[in-house]
Formats: sequence, structure tokens, C-alpha cells
Amino acid sequence: MNKINPGLQIDALANEVREKIHYLIKEGYSPVIIEGWIKESVVPRGITITKDYRILLTATGHEIKMRPMAKSIYLFFLRFEGGCRIKELPQYENDILRIYNRLTVFDDIRGNQRRIARLVDPLNKSFLEKCSTIRRSFINEMSGLEADNYCISGGRGEPKRIILDRRLVKWETEIP
Repeated sequence: MNKINPGLQIDALANEVREKIHYLIKEGYSPVIIEGWIKESVVPRGITITKDYRILLTATGHEIKMRPMAKSIYLFFLRFEGGCRIKELPQYENDILRIYNRLTVFDDIRGNQRRIARLVDPLNKSFLEKCSTIRRSFINEMSGLEADNYCISGGRGEPKRIILDRRLVKWETEIP
């Protein structure tokens, strides 16, 4: 019986897919259309929010590491499935502050309030910077196409939200 190395089979398959993509582009298919097909085929994995607020990829146990401010906004949007527009963020300042107070080592209540006020200020770039940080955290553990499912996204003026199916999220803790 002839056993083939599974790694070699995967490499051969990857090369075949690459060749077929190049062929499709050469025949006139738009790379944007091909990318859309690839996005449709990405199957997101589940995540677990642990009792100590760590974010783990359920299948692998790998932790998605974030600093408390980014994690606070991430957990808020993960809980707030409908999302919100950047200009609406100030309405949720207290909700985000409660999450941040659970995650941070700072006991400076006024300082925490100032930090969150900057985060939710629509004229400040802090929120967008945190979204970029969150994206990098996920890309460190998966492809960019897969990361799209987990990141806070939304067009200009549209609600920002996380598109991940919430049935894939396991909460081991309560979020305040």
C-alpha cells in the first residue's frame, strides 16, 4: 500500500488551486470576483470568552491577545450584536467603562473615565485605532479573510459590528 505524506498532498492541492486562480484571471475573471468566492468558502471557528476574560479560539485554544482598552471595546461589540454607529458610541460610554474596569489594573476611576471618554468620542481616532489593533490581534492567529468574521467592521456612517455568528461564541463569564 502506497502512503502519501498528507503535508505533500496539501501542498500539491494548494499549488493546483493557485494555478487555477491564475488561469481564471488570465481568462478574464476579476480578482475581486475570485476573492468573493474565497470569502464565501471561509468557515469561521468558534471563540470562547473565559471567566478571566481571555478570548480563545475554541478549536485550537490559542488566545487572541489584546490590551484592556481594545478588549473592552471588542467584548462590548461582541455582546452588542446589532452594533452601532461611531457617533452613537457616547451613549454606551458607561457600558464600555464597566467592561474596562473589569479588565484593567488601573484603580484610577477618573483616569479610566477619561480614557473611555476619548475612546467613544466620535471626533477622536481612538476607536478606529482600537479596531485596527483588534484586527492585528486576529490576523496574528488566522488569515485576513477569516479574521473579517471576528473584527469590528462597517462602512463609513454605517453601524460598526462584528459579523461572527453568535452561536459560535461561548461565554464562560458575565459581561457587566
